[in-house]
Amino acid sequence: MSGFDINAQAEQAKKEDEGILVHVNGVDENPAYYGEGEDRKPVTIRVAGAHSQKYRAIERDLRKRKIKPKSLTAQQAFEDNLMKAVECTLDWEGFDVDGTPVPLTRKNVEMLYRRCPWVYDQIIEAIHDHAAFFGERSPKPETISDTPQS
Repeated sequence: MSGFDINAQAEQAKKEDEGILVHVNGVDENPAYYGEGEDRKPVTIRVAGAHSQKYRAIERDLRKRKIKPKSLTAQQAFEDNLMKAVECTLDWEGFDVDGTPVPLTRKNVEMLYRRCPWVYDQIIEAIHDHAAFFGERSPKPETISDTPQS
């Protein structure tokens, strides 16, 4: 009799450590691209899921603080979620400031998520879209497999 195979489930969950590629939408909710003509590529962020080791590690670290649940403010909850998103950001392509490429660092990821909250919202949604990590449905926002729109 076959049931819920704990080993198989735990092995499958490791896909969330590999991450999914999210095609980032701009503030106008249209997919963002960089480059010109044949070199035009989607702006992307690869993000690990909420069942990943990275996410669990930052959650563990945040729980070590001496904050009682009743004293956790909305701002502290936001900051905690922001730090989870930063830690789960594995890679990115197509980000610049005034034409200068921005390297992937914790500081730069945090700056992006604070200055562009619509991008942060897309990443939070992708982190928690567990089915997207297993190919059961496309993550929202659009993934890199979507065709460029003109």
